[in-house]
Amino acid sequence: MNCFREWNDRRKVGRAVPSAPLKFSQTNEFKRALNSHGALGTACPTFIRFGQGAIACLDSRSGAAAYTLTEVIVSAGLFSLVVLGFVAAYLASLEFTEFVRPKVQNSQYARELLGPLIEEIRCANTVMIGTGSITSFTAAGVGKPQAGNAIRICPTTNLNQYIYYFADTTNQVFMKVPLNSSNTAVMTIATCITNKTPFVMETFGGTLLTNSQNNCVLSVLLQLHRDSGLSRVSDNYQIRTKVTRRNIL
Repeated sequence: MNCFREWNDRRKVGRAVPSAPLKFSQTNEFKRALNSHGALGTACPTFIRFGQGAIACLDSRSGAAAYTLTEVIVSAGLFSLVVLGFVAAYLASLEFTEFVRPKVQNSQYARELLGPLIEEIRCANTVMIGTGSITSFTAAGVGKPQAGNAIRICPTTNLNQYIYYFADTTNQVFMKVPLNSSNTAVMTIATCITNKTPFVMETFGGTLLTNSQNNCVLSVLLQLHRDSGLSRVSDNYQIRTKVTRRNIL
């Protein structure tokens, strides 16, 4: 409720004497007083002093609240800064995701490849290393380095039943033909393979063998190069393991 009353200054007189409502002869004077005291933007009564001891009371709760142009500009600027901060954080998280993606994918290939391969070699009856592709396989000959891009793992004494792994150096993929499967059932285990001889037969001391031995150590080395969706970001990764068959008698 708007109220305009004239009061004597209590600090000087010590008492208040009510009189007739204060009359403003000039509307512009009252408007200037409101603007200078910020009465239009408050939520509680505002007291404005006029002349000698005259005080006007304005209860702005019954009026419409408003903001000045400066306040609107400052609020919009602060809101824009907050939005820009969230957008920058989101873009930075996307860039970081693309940066670590190659490392995560290479770790995935390591688990998917080495886990089954190690168990298949340990449980094998015969292991042959040589050079091969999807349609052919040639085991390393006597007196030749026992190394190549392909390996045959025979679980039993039947050499016609085997698990076949080979690295396609042309397409840079590492592939697998499961047991008792045709060549059409080939599976891609890993991509972006850069080395040409991932399989090597060694002695327990790490010396390359020139003849196949029953108690040899099979060394598996895969070198991968993976690009990221982020420009000029890539990752080089190497997977290495050594395993020996359990049945070496």
